[in-house]
Amino acid sequence: MLELRKVSKSFFPGTPNERRALVDVDLTLAPGDFVTIIGGNGAGKSTLFNAVAGNFLIDAGNILLDGKNITFLRDYKRARQIGRLFQDPLAGTAPNMTIEENLAMAYLRGIKKGVSLGLNKKDEEFFREKLSELGLGLEDRLKTKMGLLSGGQRQAVTLMMATIVPP
Repeated sequence: MLELRKVSKSFFPGTPNERRALVDVDLTLAPGDFVTIIGGNGAGKSTLFNAVAGNFLIDAGNILLDGKNITFLRDYKRARQIGRLFQDPLAGTAPNMTIEENLAMAYLRGIKKGVSLGLNKKDEEFFREKLSELGLGLEDRLKTKMGLLSGGQRQAVTLMMATIVPP
C-alpha cells in the first residue's frame, strides 16, 4: 500500500548547517499494517511524515502508494488519499469554522464537488453519531467553532477527521 524506496532528505545542503534527516529509508506497509515510529528529537519522524504527505520534494528515492509513484505529486493531490494527524492540535483544523464544517471538509476529501460544503441532515446525523463514540459530548456541539475547543477535544476531532473516510 505504501512503499518508500531509498528515500533521502537533507536540509540546508552544502552549508555548515546541513542536516541529513533521512538517509536511504526503506519502508513497506501492506494494507491493514499498523506501525509506530519512535525516536528522539531530530530523529526524522516528522520529516518522514512530511515526505509522505508531499510537504517538500525529497532529495533521492521514490514514494509509492498502491503501486503508483507519488514522489512528485503535489501535497494537495496526495491529501485525497492520505489521512494525516498533526502533532499540534491547532494545525490540522480551521479554528473559525465549526466542528461540523471541519468534519465536512474531511468527509468530502477526494470527492469532486462545488465550492459548497453541501451539508445535509444525513451528514449531520453521521457526524453526531461518530462524535458520540468519543464520549466527550461533542455530538451536541456541532455548531461550536473549533477554536473554542480544548486542545484534547480538538485533537480528538482531528483524529476523527483523518479517519472519517478511510485513507
